[in-house]
Amino acid sequence: MYKIAILNTTHFENKGSMGRIEGLISCLEQTIPGCEITILHRYFKQDEQNLSQQLVAKYNSLEIIEHPWYRESNSSIMTVMGSLVRYIFLKFRKASLKSQLQQYDTIVDLNLIEPDKCTARVDLEDLVGNLLTLLNISSANITDKPMIVCSATIGPFASSFLRNVAKRVLNEVDLITLREHYSKDYLYHIGINKPETVLTADLAFLLEPPDMSEIPAILDQIEVSLADRPLVGIGPTAMMDPSLPREEYIKFMADISEYLISNKGATIIYIAHTYQDRDIAEAVYKEINNKEKARILPFELSAEETKGVIGSCDLFICSRFHALVASTSLGIPTIGIVAYSRNKFHGIIGNMMGQEDYLIDIDSNFKYNAYLTKLKDKINEILKNQSSVSDELKERYKYVRKQTLLNGELIKEMIDKGHSGDYEN
Repeated sequence: MYKIAILNTTHFENKGSMGRIEGLISCLEQTIPGCEITILHRYFKQDEQNLSQQLVAKYNSLEIIEHPWYRESNSSIMTVMGSLVRYIFLKFRKASLKSQLQQYDTIVDLNLIEPDKCTARVDLEDLVGNLLTLLNISSANITDKPMIVCSATIGPFASSFLRNVAKRVLNEVDLITLREHYSKDYLYHIGINKPETVLTADLAFLLEPPDMSEIPAILDQIEVSLADRPLVGIGPTAMMDPSLPREEYIKFMADISEYLISNKGATIIYIAHTYQDRDIAEAVYKEINNKEKARILPFELSAEETKGVIGSCDLFICSRFHALVASTSLGIPTIGIVAYSRNKFHGIIGNMMGQEDYLIDIDSNFKYNAYLTKLKDKINEILKNQSSVSDELKERYKYVRKQTLLNGELIKEMIDKGHSGDYEN
């Protein structure tokens, strides 16, 4: 029976992270039946009383334990300092760390090595976060088992220091699977050429929603009916480009909500897809006048329940990436407002899912009235072509699903090489 370790997971309250985790578990269960999966979780203490228990109850093959050295605390500085001290200590005691990881047939790193902000400047938060991710991969490279970076977006790095660290660390892994073409080209460009690199797809595409028969009861909680058509989901994000300040962004989303309510007769559901976005969703709701035609989806819903609600919408407008993965995978006509990590939005939603025409970039060219008009035009266009857009998304998803499952097939191939003696670290 194969044993697989998953390293470096993020907070399960981020529904995108939960979607990726559940997608990987589903992928492994389909491609490596009977495997045992262990998550070495960074947020072990924060999640163990609730979300971790729910996940373990759902998947019999799963165990969640504490990460060997990475610990989250209330302070970012304490998180970094404490984690680095434990990392250095374990690096000096290689035997201890190696014995902990050696029991697994392969080690899979699930984090992403990417700056979230659309800027060419070195950002200290991104630099530290990406450095810790790379150290995490480096610490797992001490075993003689295959080390896999899975379904990642990598780069660009504004810091030459980080580029050099990435080149050294990533050239020591055995396989890198990537979510979009940009990362594959970028790795080659910065000299990461020793591991096999394969284009797959984002693991969250495999997150399954609940049966549609369960959705009416969920909507009843917010006094919305499936008969309230058109039903429009709106997912704001706190991670907005500096070109659009928070208060102006709130007004922008409220103005488009009012347009949908007044001109389309829409019922709006505001959906926060991460814990960071709860406040901004509430702020947009408070800004609109027609509150009787809008509701806020309870954040406490699971990632799969949230995806189910998104799947009941006629239109989804969103600034958060993995919420767009949820909507497009279910064939829901979707408009993405892109304010960070443009490579993954355009590479995955734009290119893989064929929705480039329905992505609107927020950048230094932002002009309020012009962008508001542009978004209204896109709404009219996508509603006019609702059926054909939905059909295209469903057809694209068939291919993307196969590409996502390829992650598991490649992991199995790596394990089999190790068991046959063909694998060399």
